[in-house]
Amino acid sequence: MAGYKEIKELLQTLVSIPSPSGFEDKLVKFWTDYISKYCNKAFIDSSGNGIAQINKKKGENDLLIIAHCDNVGLMVKTIIDGYIYFDTIGNFTTRFLEGQKVKILTQNKIIDGVIGTVDDKDKSLKTYEFWIDIGNYEYLKYIKPGDPIVFDNQPTLINDNWFSSPGLDNKVGIVILTQLIKNICENNININLIGALTVREEINSIGSITIAKTWKSKKILILDTSYSSDYPETDPRILGDIRCGGGPVITKGSFLDKLLISELENVANSINIPLQYEVYPNLTYSDADGVYSEVIGTPIAVLGIPVRYMHSSVEMVNLMDIKYAIDLLLNWINP
Repeated sequence: MAGYKEIKELLQTLVSIPSPSGFEDKLVKFWTDYISKYCNKAFIDSSGNGIAQINKKKGENDLLIIAHCDNVGLMVKTIIDGYIYFDTIGNFTTRFLEGQKVKILTQNKIIDGVIGTVDDKDKSLKTYEFWIDIGNYEYLKYIKPGDPIVFDNQPTLINDNWFSSPGLDNKVGIVILTQLIKNICENNININLIGALTVREEINSIGSITIAKTWKSKKILILDTSYSSDYPETDPRILGDIRCGGGPVITKGSFLDKLLISELENVANSINIPLQYEVYPNLTYSDADGVYSEVIGTPIAVLGIPVRYMHSSVEMVNLMDIKYAIDLLLNWINP
């Protein structure tokens, strides 16, 4: 089973590859190349999703596991008097923008910049009230409307098993999926499995819809992140009592399968892995929403990793939760 060193190294590699929604191609290419030696077939489908197929026996697929590979970001909108104005890719609060270092991913080169604004603590600023300053105007010739922009914070291991970086939503899900596939291969586990890295979850879940239309399976598991409520100004009455280091998070909701959730709970109890819960009675705000209408009748569950400061440049996780999730799922698929 994966140790902390292996989890950390893979996570550091993944977060170093920019993948804002609509621009996931480099990450998907890296992953399909990486995972190809652990599965029967790995490829990129027509929607840009990464697919890994494991066929250990005859018959239909036992399990489809989905982890979205995109993250929130920014996009160049216009340039006025040498300053770059932008809009958001995905949904996140503007309070995370002020003073951030960014990288503009142009066609020809990567341009560094910083986000500036007027110091006005008395109002909540709109996105158009921020701009990017790149200093040297000579580099403006490379920048075009539509170029993606990502936060420039470096991944950081904080005090033992805490890890902070942009893009942990949902690079942690990719780590879990990757380790599962590697263990299935190395231990010759008798299962037919489809692993999918889906695109554009943060904007329209089109990647997961394509997957659901293409691949049929007995069960479906979505791997994602969950909002933690263990830091100041968060409210457990809204989010539930979810703590980093407290174990993976099972989502409960109207269309999520109770029997599949019970399976995961029983395995967790048998090997002393703690679980936490988030409740979304309607939409889950994950790829499960895109999948459900295409696979009515197929059991679906969602497993998340608690994240602090979601959709910011300093998202934070406890690596123990990732290891818990890997151990839980390995024991689930190979009891």
